[in-house]
Amino acid sequence: MQKDCIIIMGSGVSLEGNLTQIGKSRVQKTVELYNKNIAKRILMAGKYSHNISYIPQKTEAKAMKEYAIILGVPESHIFTEEHSLDTVGNAYFSKQFIEKMNWKNILIVTSNFHLARTEYLFKKVYGKNFQIDIIPSLTFLSTDELLNKIDKEHNFIELFKSQLEKIRDGDDVKIKELMKTLSWYKTI
Repeated sequence: MQKDCIIIMGSGVSLEGNLTQIGKSRVQKTVELYNKNIAKRILMAGKYSHNISYIPQKTEAKAMKEYAIILGVPESHIFTEEHSLDTVGNAYFSKQFIEKMNWKNILIVTSNFHLARTEYLFKKVYGKNFQIDIIPSLTFLSTDELLNKIDKEHNFIELFKSQLEKIRDGDDVKIKELMKTLSWYKTI
C-alpha cells in the first residue's frame, strides 16, 4: 500500500549547513523508498538541535531537501518542517502539517538506534487516527558508538514516558503545553 508521505528525521547540520553522515544516510534511504513508489511526497523534519551552541546557515530540513534534489527527487514533491529542535518537536510540528494535508498513512525514516524513541513519540503525538510505520537507515557507527547511542536513547525514552504518560495519545493541546515547559520551546 502506498503511503501518503515519508517523514525523514533530521540528525544535525554543521555550522555551514552540511548534513552529518547519518543525515545523508537517512536521505538516501528516503530517496530509495521514493524511487520504489512507497510514497510520492516527502516531509523533511528539523530546524536544528537545541543542544548545539551555534546557529547553522541552513536548517536540517533545508539541507536534507537540497540533498534529495541532488539525488533526483523533484522539488515539488518535497516539503519542509523547520520548527522542531528535538524528536518530540519533529512529531508535533510534522503532525500540524500532515493534518492540513489530510494525510493519514505515514512512513518515517530514521536511524536504527532512534527507532524506539521515534515510534513512542510519534504514536503519542499523532494518536490513533494515523497509520505510522518506521523504517531504519544505515548508521555507519562502530559497535561502541551504536551501543552508546542506544543507552542514551533508552534514557530519553524513559524521560519522555514519565512526562507523557498522563497525556492522552493525540492530545495536541497537552503536548504543546508540555513542550512549552522545555526551555527551547518557550515561544511556541
